[in-house]
Amino acid sequence: MRINNGEFKEGFALGSTKNEVFMFFRGYFKHINIFGGDYGSLYFMYCKIDAVKFKNNLATKYIYFDYEEHLLPDLIFENCDIPAGTLIKISALPIENISFTNSVNFGNIVFSGVKGTKNKATQQSTLKINNSDLGKTTFIDCDFEEMELDFRSSKITEVFLAGTKMPLEIKKEHNAKKEQTNLDQQRLGYGQLKKIYENRGDTVSANDYFAKEMNVVYSQTSWKFFGEKFMLFLNQKSSNHGTSWTKAFWATMIVASVFFMFYAFSIGLSCGNLLELKTENWNLFFNYCSYFLEFINPIHKANFIVEDMNKNGNDFVKTSNLSRVIENLARIFITYFIYQLIQAFRKHKKSST
Repeated sequence: MRINNGEFKEGFALGSTKNEVFMFFRGYFKHINIFGGDYGSLYFMYCKIDAVKFKNNLATKYIYFDYEEHLLPDLIFENCDIPAGTLIKISALPIENISFTNSVNFGNIVFSGVKGTKNKATQQSTLKINNSDLGKTTFIDCDFEEMELDFRSSKITEVFLAGTKMPLEIKKEHNAKKEQTNLDQQRLGYGQLKKIYENRGDTVSANDYFAKEMNVVYSQTSWKFFGEKFMLFLNQKSSNHGTSWTKAFWATMIVASVFFMFYAFSIGLSCGNLLELKTENWNLFFNYCSYFLEFINPIHKANFIVEDMNKNGNDFVKTSNLSRVIENLARIFITYFIYQLIQAFRKHKKSST
């Protein structure tokens, strides 16, 4: 059966019908609802449709979308079981919203050249995966970066990606009562997205989603568990969990500079005299600053700054109990931040998993 150039402003529904081939060819359809049915092949060709919804058990072997780049506002799989042997292919069209709710895919769904497009009125575009198992769903050359991922209690680890950009963020719940549950869902979603990219060998994208997952863990962890919370805090602030070498570099420089400044005060140096603009004061300042790179070295000799400055005639510089404490604390923290910098540099390394 073929519907040619039809116009259905009130929607169109297919129920428990049996047909070898059913084709929607050109025309306009407000809604097309597929409630099961037994079709050898189902085609959506070059037509304009506001929404397509699949519901209940599908017995169709082949479903094909080719819109000639017409916009499809909504593609919905709701309470839908897609049996083994079924192939659904959606090619080269912009979609505002894709929804999988309470659905299981035992067959194959292939999205090829699909782009998530924001609704002009709401400026929103959503990929919704709620209480569903996407099974062997393939995304080829798709762009979903503009879409928001609405994820809840679903399995997506068997999804295959090729040249596809997935949503950058999982939808956040602004209801305080549901916030903890939403964080659990974000952690589950980011963890599975990380696994998908690890499986295809894309360690950079996998690390990006790992950082998002760890940021959620940080939000979930109470300061009652001080050790774990403090570790996550340092990992986040130092290198965003090993994903940003620039952040790690500047964090190392800032931490080292703070310790270097306090160490100067602890051995008797003061920058107050610099305001007098005397040459000897500025010379002393630049002389002290020249030790900075050696100070960053975690294996530098203890008290090397005091000893060297004393040799140059600056006898007022003295080692104190406080200076030794500051120097040893500096070694610990600077070593940690240098380690984070090295880890961030190695984010492109081949995954060992």
